Amino acid sequence: GKKYENPKIIRKYEKKLIKLQRQLAHKEKRSQNYYKTKKKIAICHEKITNTRKDYLHKMSHEIISENQVIVSEECKYMSSYF
Repeated sequence: GKKYENPKIIRKYEKKLIKLQRQLAHKEKRSQNYYKTKKKIAICHEKITNTRKDYLHKMSHEIISENQVIVSEECKYMSSYF
């Protein structure tokens, strides 16, 4: 019954990513500044990925530590694939 919201910090990185991508569009291709900006974009993508992974890990850890029994049902559609 508990709902989990997306972390707010991701929005900060997404705004930064949008700004960097806009800057990259105005750079001359294969220039030093172009590659510097591409590297910044890659780092920003990595930060977003790591933030999401960290949040999911914390959320799953919280769910596991709160509950004593966790039951998983078999889906009738998925059983035909295995």
